[in-house]
Amino acid sequence: MSAMSSSDLLSIPALLKLEGDREALEEYLGEKASTLTTANLKAFVSKARKKEKEGSSTNVAKEGGGSVGQEIPLKRKRGGGNSRVVDLTAVKDDNAVFTAEEIDVAFQSQVGLHGYKEGPSNSIWSAGFPFMAVADEFAQVDSDVKTIHEAGKIGVARYLQVIGARLLSIGRTSELDAILDADNVVAVKKLKESLQERDLKIDKLRSEVKALKKASETEVNKLKKDLDVSVAETGGLKARIAELEEEVLTAFTFGFDRAVAQIGVVAPEVDINLLDVTKIVSGGRLMDDGTLPENQDESVSVEKGAD
Repeated sequence: MSAMSSSDLLSIPALLKLEGDREALEEYLGEKASTLTTANLKAFVSKARKKEKEGSSTNVAKEGGGSVGQEIPLKRKRGGGNSRVVDLTAVKDDNAVFTAEEIDVAFQSQVGLHGYKEGPSNSIWSAGFPFMAVADEFAQVDSDVKTIHEAGKIGVARYLQVIGARLLSIGRTSELDAILDADNVVAVKKLKESLQERDLKIDKLRSEVKALKKASETEVNKLKKDLDVSVAETGGLKARIAELEEEVLTAFTFGFDRAVAQIGVVAPEVDINLLDVTKIVSGGRLMDDGTLPENQDESVSVEKGAD
């Protein structure tokens, strides 16, 4: 540790620049102190990171968007002996800022998946799970190890970046799909409730229509019966009218004959053969019934004839 604390051997800014590039970090440290152990390296890097955090401010998302603190810094990458600056501000999107509540919900939803839990030793979340033994048993085939060695540390690192990026895309896509599925479930539930309400209304309307139809059929049957009675009564009235007409004609003829007989007695000089039961008197003349002008009735004609 005394060697690592010496400013002549190690540079903290240089180490911070190499953060994230394990191969370059190992190369740098190997040149400075070839006897470093893994434990010492981890302790030193952890201490350097802690100092960096204490000396810098953290961006905190405000409610309603925006942030406070420093702007997004420019990151340096080390590769091939050359340094280049990557501007991460180009991908910043103010519209994509999440609220503290959303971040907390996202965190709480995956707390159970991080770390270790109390449980049986064959649980992969158990602290006693033999990861290395399983890896040695199933993931250390000679041909596979050879393939990895042939790819080299840089190739493996790049491969892990590709896999990590793809997993990031797959994870976010799966999360959004799950959210969409949940929204669809809610929408389907609301739709089912709406359909149930509609079905209840339809059943109610059907019952009302059925009752109305039954009442209408009863009313129609009653009207039919009343109509049959009315038709029967009308037929009887027509028959009675015909009978009355015949009786009236018979009585009229009988009265005419009696009047003619009396004229023959009272005025024997009158020729009763000139009398006709089918004629009427109009303007002092005998005329056929039905030949009177429309504006003159039979009573007026008879009165004029009497005069």
